[in-house]
Amino acid sequence: MSEAASGSKAENAEASVMPRTRGSALLLSLLMLLASLALLAPAATAATKEESPNFSQPVASARFGAGWQVLTLLDSQNEQYDARIYYPAGSEGEGVVVDCAWSPYPWIAFHADEGEGEDSYSWVGEGLARAGYIVLTIDEHRAGDDAWNAVFDHWELIARMGNMNYTGGLNSDPQGIQGCIDMDHWGIGGHGRGAALAAVVQGRWAALDSSGVRQPPRALFGLGLDTADTGTSVQVSELPMPAHSLFLTGTVDEVAPADEHIDPFLTRWPGGWQLLEVVGGNHVQYEDDQSFWDNLWDGAATIDETEQQQHALDSVIPYLDLVLKGDDASWYAASNRESDVDDPTDSMAYVTEDLRGDQFYHIGLSASITDGPRARYSSTMFFDPLSNRTILHGGMFWDWPDLPYLDDTWTLDMSDSGSWQSDSSSGRPGDLLAPAFASDGAADGLLYGAADSSGDLWRWNGWSGTWSEYPAGPRPNATGYSSIVWDAGDETYLLYGGRNASAWEFYNETWSFDPASGVWQSLNASNSPTGIVSPAMFYSPAWNRTFLFGGMDVEGNHSNETWMFNRETTSWSRLQLPGAYPEARSAAAYAIDRKQQVAYLWGGVSSKGYLGDLWAFDMQQLTWQELATSGPPPAQWSSMSWDSHAERLVLFGGYLVDGQSDQTWLFDVLNSTWTLHDSTSAVTISEMIHMEASVSERDLGSPPSNLTVECRIIGSSTNWTAGSWNTSSDIATCDMSPYGVAPGFHNALLRVSVDHMGARVVTSFERANAPPSPSDPMPSFVMEESSTVVVNVSVLATDVDGHDVEFDTARTPSLTAGDPPLSLSPEFPTPERLVLEDTTDWESRTEDGTVKVCVDVRDVVPPQQTSFTIEVCFDVIVTAVDDQLQVVSDPGILQLQEDETFTLELSQFVYDEEGATAVVESLDASLGIVASVEGTVLTVQGELDWHGSGTVNVSMSDGTSEPISLIVGVQVASVPDEPRFNFTEITLAEDEILDMKLSDLVYDPDGEEVNVTLEAGEPVVNVSIWHQYLRIIPEADWNGNSVNWAVVATAGEDVVRQPMRIIVESVNDITTVEWQEPGQFEDNVTELRFTVTDLDSDGPWVVQYNWDDANWQELSPSCARAGETDSSWECQLDLLAHGLTYGDHELNLRVFDGEDTSPDTSFWLDKNDPDAPTTSTTGGGPSIPPMVWIVGGLVALLGGAVLLFMAWRADPEQ
Repeated sequence: MSEAASGSKAENAEASVMPRTRGSALLLSLLMLLASLALLAPAATAATKEESPNFSQPVASARFGAGWQVLTLLDSQNEQYDARIYYPAGSEGEGVVVDCAWSPYPWIAFHADEGEGEDSYSWVGEGLARAGYIVLTIDEHRAGDDAWNAVFDHWELIARMGNMNYTGGLNSDPQGIQGCIDMDHWGIGGHGRGAALAAVVQGRWAALDSSGVRQPPRALFGLGLDTADTGTSVQVSELPMPAHSLFLTGTVDEVAPADEHIDPFLTRWPGGWQLLEVVGGNHVQYEDDQSFWDNLWDGAATIDETEQQQHALDSVIPYLDLVLKGDDASWYAASNRESDVDDPTDSMAYVTEDLRGDQFYHIGLSASITDGPRARYSSTMFFDPLSNRTILHGGMFWDWPDLPYLDDTWTLDMSDSGSWQSDSSSGRPGDLLAPAFASDGAADGLLYGAADSSGDLWRWNGWSGTWSEYPAGPRPNATGYSSIVWDAGDETYLLYGGRNASAWEFYNETWSFDPASGVWQSLNASNSPTGIVSPAMFYSPAWNRTFLFGGMDVEGNHSNETWMFNRETTSWSRLQLPGAYPEARSAAAYAIDRKQQVAYLWGGVSSKGYLGDLWAFDMQQLTWQELATSGPPPAQWSSMSWDSHAERLVLFGGYLVDGQSDQTWLFDVLNSTWTLHDSTSAVTISEMIHMEASVSERDLGSPPSNLTVECRIIGSSTNWTAGSWNTSSDIATCDMSPYGVAPGFHNALLRVSVDHMGARVVTSFERANAPPSPSDPMPSFVMEESSTVVVNVSVLATDVDGHDVEFDTARTPSLTAGDPPLSLSPEFPTPERLVLEDTTDWESRTEDGTVKVCVDVRDVVPPQQTSFTIEVCFDVIVTAVDDQLQVVSDPGILQLQEDETFTLELSQFVYDEEGATAVVESLDASLGIVASVEGTVLTVQGELDWHGSGTVNVSMSDGTSEPISLIVGVQVASVPDEPRFNFTEITLAEDEILDMKLSDLVYDPDGEEVNVTLEAGEPVVNVSIWHQYLRIIPEADWNGNSVNWAVVATAGEDVVRQPMRIIVESVNDITTVEWQEPGQFEDNVTELRFTVTDLDSDGPWVVQYNWDDANWQELSPSCARAGETDSSWECQLDLLAHGLTYGDHELNLRVFDGEDTSPDTSFWLDKNDPDAPTTSTTGGGPSIPPMVWIVGGLVALLGGAVLLFMAWRADPEQ
């Protein structure tokens, strides 16, 4: 078949790919928690009867013939039902003789589906009989929801099979069967609803056979499991070894579809299992014959019934050989690992499995973490005043699916070592379920609990320190979860409530036990308390009454009532007590201080969850008082005693939200404080969890040398840790690190396996909280003098457990100063921050200093964990600071007259702590104020004629520190002034007209209106006043100085006459040139004639020329004034042309007057070849040679011809 149909590789060594069962562990944990909270967990049992190591040998699948007979059996209610028995025989057929050659044979009880009879499964009976098994096929006699009677039916069946084996049985039983049945190894199976019934019987067996008298059904296999009667959640107390089951179902089964029946069933099944989903198989083909109606309601199979049934036999037979005949070699065929041990595959079925619940080896802890009593709950604990020891005995440790009882005894002597000591003496109580104990406060005590359906009764003798068991006799109906107290007035023990360990019956009965006669008596008390399960009881000598608090009723409701029992009237009465009282609860720990007549109540479980509060009941005043709300982690079923010698409450163990506790806590009543005294399995993050287990095979032989050993912390994300296997001692050891595991209680698992056939053992440990770790290296802190520094606790220490850390603010930090000494003031604004303020007097001090600061740091843990405090020390370095100057007084405001100067010594206003001399760094004066400094002397005056107010900002320092700002105020008073001229001479350019605003020329410093008049000057310059402007117009082309002008300004009574010089600066005028046409070359010389007009110069001038745009060259002409005009000159010069070739040439000319150059002028001149006639053009362009004309004409003709040809090509007709 395809790979998809053959299953997939295991996810890990515990569970193969299980697409529909991934939530099983989580769901299982949830169910366990809910069961504990409600105190409705299944009746815990002693371990089922130990498996016999004597196995019969497997044989070939067709070794025998199949004989059969019809049987009539009696059930537990003495009703008859039909069955068939199939057995190995020498031949086939009804009534043939049993072949006992390979006996004894394990036997199977196989239950039919709804509507089917005992004769519907001959293929099962015959097929297994041929392989060496005795099979009883049973009709649909018992429904799956009648679990108790179904189990009891099999007790009767065991008796019938035992009768066959030991006596040969009845006449209707098979001939020769005597001595041929393996009564130690049997299994159970079924089809449809019969398969679910089989699972119920195996799951509930231990609850009803708590004494382990009968061998349980060790094999379980089911075909097409149908949970219509049982539901998908079957209660399981303890599964018998090896706790491995096999289930088959068809992929087209529509009677009991896998996703509605077997899949949800397996998510809740605690044992190991393998499921084969047969491709094409349906439901009814697991029966001998199928009617039309059978097939009508089922899916259409694609394989026939022979194939489907043979596949089932091929799977079931090796499974039974493995489980009931102890043949480890059959593991590979039984788990479909013949091809690949890591990847179970089946050619006809999909394979899924979960092997975590398998127990194929005997495995027991030989050494583990604990060096004291291991984690447990529901223990017996009391204080023995004769030996001054607390005695701890028994209890339970939940290791799902097993619930093992503990029968060890430990003692705690607080006056000696204060550590738990193991007591290995013999003759002590064995496995007891939730027993009740009471001490008479002197030497004796009574222990009552269940080992089976009847209660065991033990006496503690403090004088000898031994236990002794009372003989059998009448007992109260309740065998667990009761409460018992010593009635000193009547000298009897009083017991109330509880339930029977073997059933779900609850009892509100009151019983009395007389230790002198050893007899129980039912008191038939009236008006019983509502809290029946696990209430707290204590006796008050002052009132001669017994008091009861709390407990749980039959519906799971918790009580907060306080009741009183009157022995004289044998009646209970509910008390209405004043004041506060504990909230409703059951399973609380309680103890009595007989001297002070105070009863203590701690923890328990309520409808809200587990509790961790401590209350005291004053048995004289009949009042409750709450003593503590925090301390040990909240739990139920803890044990508590009053150590009258140490005057402490001793609390041990309990069932927690996250596991089971092994902590010992002490409560100091005087100081109302809890202290964690001991945690026997506590490991910190730096320690290792060590587990050792002895391992043997089911036949008690040594396991193979290739046994794999692994360990892991349950519920953690850590990987499996490889262990080691000692073949000489048969000891498996494994060490794992608790790194990454949160503080609290956890379970550690050690498993052993060979090719995934394995077993496991679990122990509990406490991941103890570790102290915070100081930072390494420890930081130091630097602060300046007179400042503060903030120290965050997170930089001083960290917590390996992931807890936050904080300062212990109750302890003042220790400060150790160096030399010279410093003074720091500490403050905790929050538990996470420390603020240190420097309060040292730094007058005339310049040295740095160091302070060693020591603080307490602790981890912040939940209330149920113990916090650790460590001391952390670090250095604080305080550096001396070069302080700024300090202003000791305000300079105030300086009062000045206009144009007055004032000086001020600035050093008198500042002070330097270090004694340095003050210096001025800079000045910044307001507009209108002129300030300067020499040393520290400030000189201040207003600008000319300015008055008003402003400031001088003086930056001063001691030469090294940051400067400070010293503000000096300045007030300048006004003084009358005469008009003031801004100019005494005015300059303008030749031929420029200048307009100057009178307000720019003259102004009055006091802001008065100024009247301006003129006194005439030289005529070459025209000066006038025009619309508040002074207008100056010099003569054309004139330049020079005019000095005879004066401006008169009048403002009020003040008149000022200001002589005014007017300067007209010369401007170079443009030089103009008029050129005459140059003459023709004569003897390589041409004559140039031109006229120069220059208003600013009399020469000399320079003629600049070039031929044909070559480089400019210069010549000096000869010039003479032209007539009477001063500015015009006539000039000439001869220009040589020796270097010119014959032909036309361009002559470029200009004149340079020393400053400017005239515009360029060009002429064309022809230098004729004296040997050839020439044509020259003067004043025009160059001549065109004849050859040019000829070539141009030819080009024109050719172009015309091309155009005509193109036109003809475009339109030949045209």
